[in-house]
Amino acid sequence: MAQFDGDREMTMYAPHTDKNLAYYWQTGVEPPGTMTVPVKGQYIDAEHNVMDMKGTLNIDKWVKSVKSSNPENYFITNTWYPDQWEFQFQDMVPEDLRHFTMAPIVSGGQTGYNASGSQYSEGGVNIRNPEGKFLGKGFAESVYYADAHANIFHLAGIPDTPEMRKLMEPQEASALLKLKALLYTAWPPHQRKIKKVLEQCLEQGLPVDFLD
Repeated sequence: MAQFDGDREMTMYAPHTDKNLAYYWQTGVEPPGTMTVPVKGQYIDAEHNVMDMKGTLNIDKWVKSVKSSNPENYFITNTWYPDQWEFQFQDMVPEDLRHFTMAPIVSGGQTGYNASGSQYSEGGVNIRNPEGKFLGKGFAESVYYADAHANIFHLAGIPDTPEMRKLMEPQEASALLKLKALLYTAWPPHQRKIKKVLEQCLEQGLPVDFLD
């Protein structure tokens, strides 16, 4: 989320994908390399007009999470997290906001934990253009960069074994379940219901290309 001078705002998101698995759960001595991913979001101008936008996010600076306020229950993960976000957008946004960088307002990372044991990194950021000009402030969040299995099992009192980890893996839908889902969505009354829900989501700000 970014709040710029001139009463302008942006919200951006870059979901995790299998293409970037090499940048998640990283605990080595050296940080990951540069991660470049597509980013989508919405731009809100000073008159409160909302426009969908897309661009590119580069992450070439990382910080390692090496502390916990309660290490006995919420383990130190030693995981690398993004520590700077460089955004580049196309001409659907004003020229002065097409290229900027978000940098945390504090050094050393800002990590916390959900009650379940999964770790996240979040905090305030300053926003500057490539020439160093201050453009505004914002908030950045990075989730699911750390392997949370050990912590989740510990909090639940469950042994961390290969068998238990296997149970935590995403399950693929069976052929029968896929067929049932197809038949459900193909029935006209259900199609109308789904269409109505999606229209409501779009009215409430869901980006159009999120449905692609």
